[in-house]
Amino acid sequence: SATIGGWVLGATSFTDAAGVVGISSAVTGGDDIRFFAGDATPASAEFRVYESGALVASSATITGSVTATSGAIGGWTINATSITDVAGVVGMSSAVTGGDDIRFWAGDVTPASAEFRVTEAGALTATSATITGAITASSGSITGAFSVLAGLTVGTAGSFSSGQSAYDTGTGWWMEYNAATPRMSLGNSAGNKLTWDGTTLSITGTLTATAGTIGGFSIGSDYIRDAADSFGLASTVSAGD
Repeated sequence: SATIGGWVLGATSFTDAAGVVGISSAVTGGDDIRFFAGDATPASAEFRVYESGALVASSATITGSVTATSGAIGGWTINATSITDVAGVVGMSSAVTGGDDIRFWAGDVTPASAEFRVTEAGALTATSATITGAITASSGSITGAFSVLAGLTVGTAGSFSSGQSAYDTGTGWWMEYNAATPRMSLGNSAGNKLTWDGTTLSITGTLTATAGTIGGFSIGSDYIRDAADSFGLASTVSAGD
């Protein structure tokens, strides 16, 4: 062997004096290591590069771009347009189809069938969710059962309805803040209904009451009378006068 500038020249290698850093020209018929650093045995070196271009490093700081279309990182599988878990049921995708592509998913190897998925437009689909913070929505709908265990607040620009398309419009009910003049409607706008326009409560249709008071008069099942029981109207029907 000989040395050049402190480097040792071997039959098929060129290494530092300790033999832990070097380059090799050895041909074994396999994927030979061509560059190594960190160990006198190239296959055990912390840094090594195979003739196929495969790089192994125990750590690395890379300031430029890294491009990979296959391999693994932290147990995740790298594909041409996605990174997934080993089973492929959880992942994120960079695929572009021209539609609203799914970017994140969990629950199925087919992103479009996953129980949890998020599209690039921000549309979220989840078969169930437990949310402990606030939910803010400017539009949308709930098609299944919906339970509120505490308060439900609708903003001053919003409304709460079922069936009716606006205040006193259609059949159903409607409630809204209405610029600090809250109003509501219930029933059929073209038939029997109850409305509150912020000032007046109106009832269209039959009103039946068998208890309570109206204008200071007591209501009974078959009478209306004053508080002193000295005057009243009776609806009792008997055989006599």
